[in-house]
Amino acid sequence: MIDLSNISIQFNGEYLFKDVNIKINSRDKLALVGVNGSGKTTLLKIINGLLEPETGKIFRQKGITTGFLPQEITLYRGKSLFEEVKSSLRSIAELQKREDEITSMLSKPVSDDERDELIYQLGAIHHRMEDIGFYGIDSEIKKILNGLGFSERDFEKSINEFSGGWQMRIALAKLLLSNHNILLLDEPTNHLDLDSLEWLIGYLQNFEGALIIISHDRHFINSVTERTLEIFLRKINYFNGKYDAYRKFKEERDEQLEMLPDEDRQSRGLFDWFGSVAWAADSNAKIELRELRRWLIPKSNLAEFLGRVRTLLLKAAQKTLDKGRVSKGYHTLFKMVVLAT
Repeated sequence: MIDLSNISIQFNGEYLFKDVNIKINSRDKLALVGVNGSGKTTLLKIINGLLEPETGKIFRQKGITTGFLPQEITLYRGKSLFEEVKSSLRSIAELQKREDEITSMLSKPVSDDERDELIYQLGAIHHRMEDIGFYGIDSEIKKILNGLGFSERDFEKSINEFSGGWQMRIALAKLLLSNHNILLLDEPTNHLDLDSLEWLIGYLQNFEGALIIISHDRHFINSVTERTLEIFLRKINYFNGKYDAYRKFKEERDEQLEMLPDEDRQSRGLFDWFGSVAWAADSNAKIELRELRRWLIPKSNLAEFLGRVRTLLLKAAQKTLDKGRVSKGYHTLFKMVVLAT
């Protein structure tokens, strides 16, 4: 549905991520992870179209819509809770407004031809309302509001009366009701109690579109997502597995990270490091490694070397996993990610 190609963006002169590629498919359920400040929220804003990347292109399938729930929202004012949530359905609101206008016009003296035309338009509106489930929308709104912890007594309250945490639930209700193809949720559970959290888990498990979620709630993210996107060292890596499986991988990688050579031994250490991994036995990899050895001297060529070797690492990591070398595969993937700078 959406392809991000060679996307880069900086903050305060430092790249958050550089030349990254992401493909979002129609039923992807993705957890987005990374240390604070790595660019997770920025990436959601780019996908939603709120930010433009410095380089790269974004390709969107025609007709695709995205809905974004930020951590901080603009407070709603003026309407009742029920009216505010229903207003998120713009097509329904427009149909209802037009229906009221035509009904009002029909109550006044008009010519026969004008009356026939208005009746025809009213019939078309009613047909469209049936197609989009207009007559069942009120019950859907009630279901979502109840699920997020609102009582029916709250429905007619002014939204001015609700605190910031409850306003966040209002924003979430509007988003869930809007039938977007992709939902981008930034810490959606921050203001939910246990009952509302479990309801949201069930709702998102049955959601037919794509999800990309940032959340520190381990139970929530494990229950809802199926794959993990990690922002690490300015690259974005896919992990095919639920969040707990990703955490196990990350712990192994962090242990390996502690064993990296010191910076002043890095140039020499990197080649020895490559030579020791399983995929280096592959003849094509050996040829490429020999070709790249000269790039390690002098040390100032290290950055250029790392850029050139990234493609080799990606291919080699996949070969290792394809051969069933799970333990070796973890080490290879670690090396791939660390060097992809």
